[in-house]
Amino acid sequence: MEKHQRPLSPFMLGSGYKFQQTSIMSFLHRLTGIASLFVILAIGLWIIAIPFSKSLALSIQALFTHFAFFPFLALGVASTVYHFCNGIRHLFWDAGIGISNEEAVKSGMWVIVATAVITVALLAVGILA
Repeated sequence: MEKHQRPLSPFMLGSGYKFQQTSIMSFLHRLTGIASLFVILAIGLWIIAIPFSKSLALSIQALFTHFAFFPFLALGVASTVYHFCNGIRHLFWDAGIGISNEEAVKSGMWVIVATAVITVALLAVGILA
């Protein structure tokens, strides 16, 4: 009997695994879920500071609106929007819709496009407001 040189259980990293769009998007979904938690915590800190310390609330607002903070703001918005859009995709999968490989790749591209469009729209509205 010939022994195969492969992992005993599936593992996402290493030579025995081929990266695919769906696996990368699954990993990003987990990562953006964690990132969204930090976004919510930052916004929550700012909101909680408002009634307790006006100077702290204004300092946090000054940080959030400073031009050097914009890349973090943009990444936070993009992360949250991606997690939301991909979550909707997962809801469709839970209903048995779009679960074939071809449909999963197509819906993945729609998630990426929707994330880009919605993120740019939200940032534009925020900047122009």
